[in-house]
Amino acid sequence: MEKANVFSQESTLFKVGKYVIGLVLVIGIFLRFYNLDGKIYWRDEVFTSLQVSGHLLDVADYSKLFTGELVSQADIAEYQYANSSTSYADTVNGLKEFEPQLTPFYFVLARGWNSLLGDSTFINRLLTALISLSCLPFVYWLCLQLFEKSAVGWVTTAFVAVSPFQILYAQEARPYSLWVLTTLISSVLLLRAQKQATAKNWILYFVSVVASLYTFLFAITTLFAHGLYILLSERDKISRVMLMFVASALASLVAFSPWLLVIINDPPSNYAAVPHGSLLSYPKGWLRNLSLSFADFGINDASSKVALLAFLGYLLLLVATIVYSYIYLQRFATNKTFWFLACLLVVPFLMLLAYDFGKGGQLTTRGSYLIPSLLSLQITFGYLMTSQCLQMKRFWILACLFFLSVSTVSSFVLVSSNTWWHKADENIHHEVAAIINQAASPLVISDVEFSLPISLSHSLTADTQFILLPPPDADAGWQLPEIPDGDFSDIFLYRPSELLQTELGQAAGVELETLIEQADNYCNCTPQVLVKVSTTSS
Repeated sequence: MEKANVFSQESTLFKVGKYVIGLVLVIGIFLRFYNLDGKIYWRDEVFTSLQVSGHLLDVADYSKLFTGELVSQADIAEYQYANSSTSYADTVNGLKEFEPQLTPFYFVLARGWNSLLGDSTFINRLLTALISLSCLPFVYWLCLQLFEKSAVGWVTTAFVAVSPFQILYAQEARPYSLWVLTTLISSVLLLRAQKQATAKNWILYFVSVVASLYTFLFAITTLFAHGLYILLSERDKISRVMLMFVASALASLVAFSPWLLVIINDPPSNYAAVPHGSLLSYPKGWLRNLSLSFADFGINDASSKVALLAFLGYLLLLVATIVYSYIYLQRFATNKTFWFLACLLVVPFLMLLAYDFGKGGQLTTRGSYLIPSLLSLQITFGYLMTSQCLQMKRFWILACLFFLSVSTVSSFVLVSSNTWWHKADENIHHEVAAIINQAASPLVISDVEFSLPISLSHSLTADTQFILLPPPDADAGWQLPEIPDGDFSDIFLYRPSELLQTELGQAAGVELETLIEQADNYCNCTPQVLVKVSTTSS
């Protein structure tokens, strides 16, 4: 089959398909905003709020809020939203000192957004939802640059529109949707500059790369993928395109060098550097990454056998289709298109895999760290589906409708749920809040790591009061605070340490009743999640 014949004519069936694609796009737009503030505001988003406010360092060293004094919801809110007591410099300095792997563009943007529109879970997540929405036209534009056929652009954009992975991060106050956007823009501008190697186009590419690097550290893997693509596509000669790319890449690295120096001087360490217990965890994580872009039903080891078998069958079918899509891409797309998508898939994965195997870690099992690779998967998948459907092949038409339907249903399930698998320990907060919010004037006492009680506070009523303490291992002078007597209808302990339970349990006239337990948790906390304190005077 000649490459030119793949898109020889637009069929009547595809004309009908346009209405299907249009419907899917509308659904994808709707899903990004549906139940936007329904899910738990979990610890990663708490870190976002603390960074945006410029107060992260104050809270992280337990010098503010976690002092054993009585604080209200309003007091906690002051440390989570932009206000006049801090500046943009405080936001950037907090990142430099505490989380240098998170580059500052998104957080500075979020602070400006917060300052303009106010402070709430909905407002914080609305920014990322709008950013995710902005990605859709750039998916179409990138496909147009790669394949020069609008049909591929529409179908691929539809798959991205209802992708559970894209919608998951569209509804979180984190920088990943912005990284998707900057990756798409830089890729579009690279292909445009390669076709029209003007100074203006290369300057625009340089700006987009700098923006991407300052959005997320691993955007550097995209730059290396672009570099390998240019090397392979321009390998016959040292062309103007190659020289301009090298100049743009070097200039972008120079522009990013101030933050690189921060990272070199103070290398970040986080959960992603913690090794897995078994090598089998890596292929399991990689398979999950493959599926996330097309289906995410929260399947795990605790799911029923029927659900596990059904998802395994779907996963095998999906993997086979993805593998075939790259074979088809190599056979029928142009060499430049194949090299571009292959580099975007392989280079980021191999760079993070080298770190995983060299240092020990789990970067490649985190789909949010492999956004360029996942975009390559979706674009290649969309190309296969479009080209086969245009050839009136009934099997592939049904396959396209099947995969689109599964993605759509999966995304509906995702946005309709108040919990999701990646929120880990915080998924229990709805259950905790349901009990605490029944009290007329509750007091919550906690000495767990700071992000957890702040996350819980987003689910509690405004009249809830808190006594927050540093964890015992973070404060050598830890002591039991004085608890106001008779001022509260109910007193609860949230994820109390063994020391807090022991000290309080030994007090005269005090009884502790465990209401909620969670034996397995990621925070290495005691199993007691919520404990009610009863006193003889109450």
